[in-house]
Amino acid sequence: MTINLIHLLKPLEQWLNGVIENETLRKALFHVFRLFHLYLYEFPDYFLFALAVLPFFFLPKRIRHGYALFAGLGIVAYTYGWGLLVPMMLVPLLVFLALRIWYGEQGDKRGSEKQSRLRSAGMIGFLLVVYGVLVWRETTETLWMWNDRPILIPILHFCGIGFMLPKLIHVVVDAGKGSLPSLRLFPFFYYLFFFPMFRMGPIERYPRFFADYHHALAKGIQREDLLAGLWRISLGGVKTIVFAAWLWPFRQAGATHPEECTMLGMYAVITLGTLSAYLQFSGYSDIAIGFGRLLGFSLTENFSFPYFSSNYAKIWRRWHISMSFWLRDYLYIPLRRVGIGPYPLYFLTFIVAGLWHNFSFHWFMWGVLQGIGLSVYRLWAIFWLWIEHKPPSWAGPFVALQALSRRFPTVSWVLGVTVTLHYFAMTGVASLFTLSHSWRMFRVLLGLY
Repeated sequence: MTINLIHLLKPLEQWLNGVIENETLRKALFHVFRLFHLYLYEFPDYFLFALAVLPFFFLPKRIRHGYALFAGLGIVAYTYGWGLLVPMMLVPLLVFLALRIWYGEQGDKRGSEKQSRLRSAGMIGFLLVVYGVLVWRETTETLWMWNDRPILIPILHFCGIGFMLPKLIHVVVDAGKGSLPSLRLFPFFYYLFFFPMFRMGPIERYPRFFADYHHALAKGIQREDLLAGLWRISLGGVKTIVFAAWLWPFRQAGATHPEECTMLGMYAVITLGTLSAYLQFSGYSDIAIGFGRLLGFSLTENFSFPYFSSNYAKIWRRWHISMSFWLRDYLYIPLRRVGIGPYPLYFLTFIVAGLWHNFSFHWFMWGVLQGIGLSVYRLWAIFWLWIEHKPPSWAGPFVALQALSRRFPTVSWVLGVTVTLHYFAMTGVASLFTLSHSWRMFRVLLGLY
């Protein structure tokens, strides 16, 4: 859902100019409305979440979570239409029925390990084909224009389907392993359509959600859940307001006409763009976790101070944690077990992550750049260990550098954070813009204009 009030901005400005003489007050009121417009435009879910969660507290305990499921379905139907909700429910229903037929409610009819693997592979293939057809049919929606070019947001993520896919794959794989709790229809659909985490995560695991569901049923509404939930919602609101009110307009202005920026200005655009991405996404995660806590669920943390990471492996253990760990558990580790080396898997894992965000060449290149970052870090770590334990005769300067890093660990940490954050920020440009536009920005940054 996009609540677009942009056509009201010009008439409002003209009206304010005519009725309010104080220029400071007039500008303040105009910018408040502009902020409200941008906030509604970018984050309409929050208002729907608030409307959906209020009745939850006044309903009888036995029907609260049934209401929450139907509220989630209602939000999807209202926002994107019944025409999208029906197929979104049909595919999970087919998955559920197949898993129940194959494994039973408690996973006690698994059969042989080979048979389970074939079933899982077939079901994952089916899900990927469905997802691929959706990608092929229509993967993007134009939300705004920069530099006379559309900035595209994937519909599949905008309406939550992209976040449903990894959850379904997780359920299929773990059901085949016999590691799921009881698979029943209501908790399964509640897990998939739980409205706080439906559109932008976190990507919760079914066993944890199932345990939280039963815990919430038993304990009801607790004071500590209300306080913790309201705190996280407030924290996320502050983050997204900072993003919408300050960083987003700044980034938009710099990215629209990169040639008009100075080198320092473009550096600020790129680095603050990375900060704005963090505030936007982690703010949404805070709000999702907060609303989940109001309903009695302790959802997975999705960010853990990623911009204080001293190396490139750490930043991907702290950024979009639920997705990073999903890629590790369901792509990297299984392929590592069959003998594929770490370096090609770095590239494969992050190319998949990029194409999952948006099936486009610039997201593919973003994945390649993340693979390069992790590969270089791994090689550097191996080299550093070699110098520490078996230094060759020519390694005197590196041995001295290691001694300095041990003597001044804070300086070493600051340097690591600086290098990590700059590479993350510079390569992140590829995820936001086409490659040609990204190159124009880097030409300004390098002083080539």
